[in-house]
Amino acid sequence: MKYTVEEVFRTEGIPEFTFVRASNFGEILVDIRTPGKPVIIEGQSGTGKTTTAKKILEECIPAAGFQYLSARRTIDLPKIIALAEDGATGHFIIDDFHRLDDGIQTKIANLAKLAAEEYDAAVYPKLVLIGINQVGSELILCMTSQSDVEFTV
Repeated sequence: MKYTVEEVFRTEGIPEFTFVRASNFGEILVDIRTPGKPVIIEGQSGTGKTTTAKKILEECIPAAGFQYLSARRTIDLPKIIALAEDGATGHFIIDDFHRLDDGIQTKIANLAKLAAEEYDAAVYPKLVLIGINQVGSELILCMTSQSDVEFTV
C-alpha cells in the first residue's frame, strides 16, 4: 500500500505512522489506569499532550470507556459545565482545560480532589485534564494537597 508524504508525516492531528512515545508514556498510562486518581497533563501547545492521551486510550486501554471532551468544541461545553455543576460517574478527558472560565475550572478541580480523597467510582468520575501550562498551577491553588494528583509534563 502506498501513502503520500503528508499521510505519513502529519503536522496536525494524531500521527498514524510516526507517533513517538514520550519518555514518560508508561507513567502517564499507569496514572490514567489508576482508579480515582486525577491526572493533569500540561505543557506548551503542540508538545503532544492530547496525542499521548489519545494514543494511550487507543492502544493500551481501548475498553476503558473514556469520554473525550474539549473546551474548544461548542458541543462539549454543556457536558463539561454539567460535569462541573452536577458531578457524574464515568471516565472523562477534558482537553483545553485552560480555556474554561475560572469558576468551572475550580468546580472541576474540587471534583477531582474529592475523587482522589474519597475514591468512590460510584460517586465520582475519573478525570484526565489536559491544558497549556498554567493549568497545573491554577489547579494547585484549588486543591489543598498536591499528593492526591499526579502532575505530568
